[in-house]
Amino acid sequence: MGDRDEWKTHSLVDIAIYYEDLLKGTLNGCGDDWVPVIEEQVAESPQGLFHKRLETLLQQNKG
Repeated sequence: MGDRDEWKTHSLVDIAIYYEDLLKGTLNGCGDDWVPVIEEQVAESPQGLFHKRLETLLQQNKG
């Protein structure tokens, strides 16, 4: 999956879309190791549409 730190150079929109897709994959049983990373990044991200969407997906992943 590559170096996770390299994504820090992309825009917030790019990162949010990437994380959204990773969380959708996690809902289907793959990529669980990304959840803690995404939780940390979402906690640090500004409020807005993507923040809310990612929080919703994180909650869905917790069951």
